[in-house]
Amino acid sequence: MNTRTLAGGLAAGVALLLVIPVVILLTYPMALAGAIQRGVSTSTGFELTLEGLEVDVLPLRIAAQGVQLQNPAADFDDPLLAVERANLDADLSGWWRGSSGWWSADVEGVLLYVGHDGEGRDLWLPAEPAGSAVDDSAAEDLDQSNSAGLAMAFETLRLTNAELRQVRDGKATSMVVSELAVTKHTDERIELALTGTLQEQPLQASGTLALPTSERAQVVDFEAKMPGGKLSVKGTV
Repeated sequence: MNTRTLAGGLAAGVALLLVIPVVILLTYPMALAGAIQRGVSTSTGFELTLEGLEVDVLPLRIAAQGVQLQNPAADFDDPLLAVERANLDADLSGWWRGSSGWWSADVEGVLLYVGHDGEGRDLWLPAEPAGSAVDDSAAEDLDQSNSAGLAMAFETLRLTNAELRQVRDGKATSMVVSELAVTKHTDERIELALTGTLQEQPLQASGTLALPTSERAQVVDFEAKMPGGKLSVKGTV
């Protein structure tokens, strides 16, 4: 066997090893869901359930249905987080172009609990998961490797039919978000629009925001109406 034939065989073998996982992922994405659920349980101690998962590679799109997150350590029967549907679109082409990518999310039907259980324990305080101890130097290396990777810029977020419930002394107060839309423009302006209720009273917010870290977007024009008052902010940062 000559060198050219050997190199061709190795290249074909590597290509096959790359193609097989992609084919499995596209034809049976729930195999990935199982790995995600096990990873969450091992690293955090929470129990994650996914009823459905769909994955498209080019362009990258992940759609999840029936997401539930529970804390076995809390004296609380309901899932701390339940999501009917969540879609994530992302552009990872920056990996080979040397530029940043972007991501957008569309989430519907969310129920989130915060507060304390009947024993006064924080609902989001997990038990110590197995294998959770991480060497400090290893964690530092991981942070450095992540920071050196692909930068992912936020583009749009849309949230509909979401409810936040705060549990205290066996009672729950809620904030309902009928719709939240957040868009980051190319000039780094962040546009926000929110409609919902807070303790059954109307809640509205809209306007343009600018992050203090932005070098281009500096104008703020934001207004919010909530139970008991109104907030209006105009100026520059």
